[in-house]
Amino acid sequence: MNTGKYKFTDFVGDIQIEQLIIPEIQRDYVWETEDVISLCETIKESFDQESQEKPYLGFIYGYNEREFPNQLFLVDGQQRLTTMVLLILAGYKIQQKKMPNYIYSEGLLKIDYKVRKITHEFLLSFIDYINNNEISINDKLRQFSWYYDLYNNDRTISNIVNNFEAITSWLSTVINVRIKEFFNFIEKNVELSFFEIKTGREGEELYIYMNSRGKELEANETVKAEFLSLVPPEQKPHWGKRWEFWQDFFWKNRGHNMDSAIGFNEFLKMVNILQSCKKSNLLPPKSIQGNYKVSMRDLPSSMDELNEYFEAFKWIAENNVIMSFFAKYEREAGNYFCYTGARKLIDYFKILPILELVKGSHSHDTNSILRFVRFFYNISRKESIAKDISANLILAIKLISEYLSNCQGSIDVCDLRHHSKGRTVILDSEEVIKLSIYAFHQHSTERIGIEKVFWEAEDHEIFNGEISFLLRPHYHLETGQFNLNDFENQFRSFKILFPNSIGRNDAQITRALLFIGQTWIKDSPYYYTNWHCQNWKKLVKSQSGKYLRILIDEFINKDISFLDQFIQQKIKDFFLEKKISTVADLRSLETFNEQMKALTSIDYYNNKRLWQGSNKYIAEQNADLGFSDTPFFSKNRSLFNVDRYVRQGTYGRILNFMRDELSNEKELQSLISKIIA
Repeated sequence: MNTGKYKFTDFVGDIQIEQLIIPEIQRDYVWETEDVISLCETIKESFDQESQEKPYLGFIYGYNEREFPNQLFLVDGQQRLTTMVLLILAGYKIQQKKMPNYIYSEGLLKIDYKVRKITHEFLLSFIDYINNNEISINDKLRQFSWYYDLYNNDRTISNIVNNFEAITSWLSTVINVRIKEFFNFIEKNVELSFFEIKTGREGEELYIYMNSRGKELEANETVKAEFLSLVPPEQKPHWGKRWEFWQDFFWKNRGHNMDSAIGFNEFLKMVNILQSCKKSNLLPPKSIQGNYKVSMRDLPSSMDELNEYFEAFKWIAENNVIMSFFAKYEREAGNYFCYTGARKLIDYFKILPILELVKGSHSHDTNSILRFVRFFYNISRKESIAKDISANLILAIKLISEYLSNCQGSIDVCDLRHHSKGRTVILDSEEVIKLSIYAFHQHSTERIGIEKVFWEAEDHEIFNGEISFLLRPHYHLETGQFNLNDFENQFRSFKILFPNSIGRNDAQITRALLFIGQTWIKDSPYYYTNWHCQNWKKLVKSQSGKYLRILIDEFINKDISFLDQFIQQKIKDFFLEKKISTVADLRSLETFNEQMKALTSIDYYNNKRLWQGSNKYIAEQNADLGFSDTPFFSKNRSLFNVDRYVRQGTYGRILNFMRDELSNEKELQSLISKIIA
């Protein structure tokens, strides 16, 4: 049979081939009901939509032997072809029609497990019986006299029976009255591609064949043809079987995609990137995003090494602990390693070092691997990584490669700290400190507790992976000592002030910090001075974070109700310090900071409108805007409390929307007396 594209019926019924043989070296028929029905649904979708794109089974590989010139031995395609045969058998049975000649003719099976005596005998009995007897769609094959108990011990037979009955049930409930149309569609439209494996030049011949038809070959099919052309003839059946196992894995883990080749191609792409980075310190020459072409040049030189990558990938993808970790942080991606949607470079940063680690270390220690997973995922959230993700992806892969080459015995993420030279972005001072703390407690039960609290802090939306704000005050750089108790106390207070949904206490915290120190983050266009007063993510990374730490320390062993007491005391201290006892004293405040404290104090005891909602800014106009209203302070300032462009104009002025509170001098005097009493 020549290499080419065929209808399923033409391929199976080719008169040049007496039989398609499943060699004994091939694995069992392992597809389960879920896989089989999924293939049926894929065909049905094309049938329902009447689309021009025909159902496609992909590539089938086979070879001839001189001793059996009329038989074609299948290297790849057993699962798909066997399932298609069962679908045809079930359809003809429901229609009470004789089996088509392209499946069974004169006691001869066109697709046969002939080298497996027990499977061969079962198939003959099975097809002969349903071909010559009227049986109900509800009949169970195991009830008939020709079905022997020993068949139950054969995995292939057991799956054939289960899947045949499942397909029969599916057809009778899903297709029902359109059964004849459906099978006319199948026999006229389902297609596959066949490639004959010879002794050489397979890859080149396959390229020529596909290019002559103007159809682009799937990456994994191209690679398969090239790899199989390199292995000795006696190994072709073994690696053909192995490749089909890989395809089967990606079929079962294809997610919402109908085409399992997408996942397989993505896996080869990952291996491409790993190999290219390790060999040349560069990403592959073509963009690894978009329409990427897998290159043989950047794949392992042997099938054995490619198999090692697959085994590592499979172990990770099937590890419930690791997949649960990714499911927590990548909710839309499903199985993150088998995800077949568009990936960004940052996604590869999270997963490729782990694939290389498992492949290179051969470790299946879930806890140890999870610590590496956590490390790379956490640092992927840092701005410094995202700024130059291409370079950092290469550095991450090289880091693991270097680590593995020096690794002695079991793996441990804390040992990465010894490889920080030249990698100060990936292994910055914070990461080295954390890894050093883990190493100090490497063989202690305390390590798990430290990791737990560090990971919780890293996951807080304000820190987003970087916890130096809490870490450094409790770590002694020279001795390596770390005070976990003090760290936990501060973090506990932090969580009281900032529960993991920003916004609930923001206004109160802004008021409190106003009386402690300058914590505003400057964000100024040229025409006025502007500060963001609730940019907590930047605050914890700036020098002004020390004032927030003072507030946190005040809250150790206290609850959120203490915040009101704290603010009231700070307001009183401010009024006493500035000797404010009258409205005139209040008006005489000159500095911008003092005026803001005064306005915040008045607002606090009235409507508490400052710092709420979108009012997160303080803006001070640098030029005279010529406002006609009478200023409140003796030294006039155009104070705003709106977003950075002062969109509300005059109405965004604090002095404007506090007009009622500021114009009633009697009430103001009463409030001042109340504050200082």
